[in-house]
Amino acid sequence: MKKIMGLMALCAIGLASCQKDSDPTDLSSFDQALTGIEVTDLNTGETTNAYELGQRHRPDRDSSCRKLRIDSLLPAITDYIAANYPGASIKRAGTGRDGKFVVIIQLADNSLKMLLFDAGGNFVTELSPKMHRKHGPGKHLTAVDITTLLADITSYIDTNYAGALIERAGVTADGKFVIALTFNGKRKLLLFDENGVFVKELK
Repeated sequence: MKKIMGLMALCAIGLASCQKDSDPTDLSSFDQALTGIEVTDLNTGETTNAYELGQRHRPDRDSSCRKLRIDSLLPAITDYIAANYPGASIKRAGTGRDGKFVVIIQLADNSLKMLLFDAGGNFVTELSPKMHRKHGPGKHLTAVDITTLLADITSYIDTNYAGALIERAGVTADGKFVIALTFNGKRKLLLFDENGVFVKELK
């Protein structure tokens, strides 16, 4: 799973800080996307996420990254997004002192992605989010496509949490599954072992 390093970490932080200027209806989904981006401080080795760091920094105090107007992005960037992410809309953009661009897009299914482009507007990589838990062992989970979950997991949820909406899923380093769902208007986290057998409700 890729990490944003150096100036790109600061750029992610700056984009997180700018959420205060966002449409309130978009705030929750952007917070989730930025929470999922792991950032490592090259000096201290401390690892956290873009959203948390964004709450500690203000854009006007961090000259390492600046927010960009979407309509000022290079044509190479917008053309790439249009060709490879049909129906996506660009939500945020920023650039670091090295000229690289970080762009947050929202797909047709309302999911969010963060893309990295070089100074010439050439696509570099998709910055992959991690599910993030603030406390406890195994706090970093590798995201799993909910459509590929083991049948035993989905069957258990259908039986014991009828009508629940599975929102996200992740797998721990030792192969266990953590499922985030909404049931009767409440958020719940469920833990399953590597074979899809229910272990416990985390919250």
